[in-house]
Amino acid sequence: MRPVLVNGLGCYEAGSRLVLRELLKSAPAGAHLWVILPSGNRADLLAGAAVIHGIPLNHRVFGRWLRPLFELSLYLLGALGVFRRIVNVSNYGWCAPRWTPTVLYCHNALLVEGGQDEWSGKGGRPNWFKRWCLDSCLKRAEKVVVQTEHMAVRMSAYAARRGLGAAPIEVARPLPSFPETVKSVEKIFAFQFFYPASSFPHKRVELAVQAAILANREDSRVGLVLTGELPKRASCVRELGAISHETVMAHFAVSDALLFTSNQETLALPLLEAMHHGLPAVLPELPYAQDIYGEAALYFKSDEPREIAEAMMACVRESEKRRVRVTARREGEWNRRDSWSEHWNKFGVI
Repeated sequence: MRPVLVNGLGCYEAGSRLVLRELLKSAPAGAHLWVILPSGNRADLLAGAAVIHGIPLNHRVFGRWLRPLFELSLYLLGALGVFRRIVNVSNYGWCAPRWTPTVLYCHNALLVEGGQDEWSGKGGRPNWFKRWCLDSCLKRAEKVVVQTEHMAVRMSAYAARRGLGAAPIEVARPLPSFPETVKSVEKIFAFQFFYPASSFPHKRVELAVQAAILANREDSRVGLVLTGELPKRASCVRELGAISHETVMAHFAVSDALLFTSNQETLALPLLEAMHHGLPAVLPELPYAQDIYGEAALYFKSDEPREIAEAMMACVRESEKRRVRVTARREGEWNRRDSWSEHWNKFGVI
């Protein structure tokens, strides 16, 4: 039987890399997969029961400067019928002809927003080429799989705006896997908010920092711990730099609450990780956040640091009550999610 091609070139960092790693770990036994992935992520091929052949490529070269050539190569492989199926987990791609079934797994909300295309499209933001490739998938793919209902709505709205006859859109709600044991790290602040962030603009790190400073002025116990390569801000804010996912989970384990200010998310994996640890959360009043935390979270509507700081202080005062709500919410949330193994069913590989 011909193998399945998995295009994971776009899964080179943070949450997208975690998606590819979890999928490969849970690939069905006996499946014959050829996997394109960033050369720095070769270690992600080691786990799993499937027969996996890696095709490591330099992401900076083939994922950016030579991306059109890369997409043309995949299109030709699809046209020649080299693979029995193509599973594209890189959010977009030039879709192969219909005689090679292709499934797109899209987990980047920025691509379907109504904003203008950018020249470079850095940080996951759209440019004309990314959207042209995405449009080809919506026209010809067997199906498009997304992670949440609100992303399915946005994808359908995007297709309507572009005048596309959209491929079927299906939802696969991932349930992250959590380590059985967590490494030990030191708690930094008496009441510690944790924000696993990055330098991408939609994470709005500066907004989180300003809110934390205001909250600390009201209660000196309050502090914020951030991940990512960020400049030092204030004594009540600690920047950890780039850390492993294992260390991220360790900081969740010692923190008191989650602060999350991103205005563009699909799955919002850190919310599920915080819920796993029973943490109260201060979140933007947006569908991705409400879909996970429901009434268990404290929400802010505006982009004003003062409003976020007030929500943080309410979280401090109501911490124990909020933890009870989060625990009650978690069981129902977990029950409606799909394992990573079940994703392969939706991809048509099993």
